[in-house]
Amino acid sequence: MASQKPSKPKKPKTAPSKLVLASSSPRRKELLTSTGLTFEIDTPDIDEATRKGELPADYVNRISLEKALAVSERHPGAV
Repeated sequence: MASQKPSKPKKPKTAPSKLVLASSSPRRKELLTSTGLTFEIDTPDIDEATRKGELPADYVNRISLEKALAVSERHPGAV
């Protein structure tokens, strides 16, 4: 059997999405910077207080969703 050459990756047909960090955390900024990716920071103004009886996992899921929704409204099509 003849071996086949690996195919080249296909070039995207559309421009890559803009990357937005929805956090003001210096550590998250440092980590994302270390990847070499170009990104912008947009910190959403949301209440990050825990709710009475809220479990840690539920808190993290709620806050991350609220941040993503707030920032996505200002940056349609961004990642």
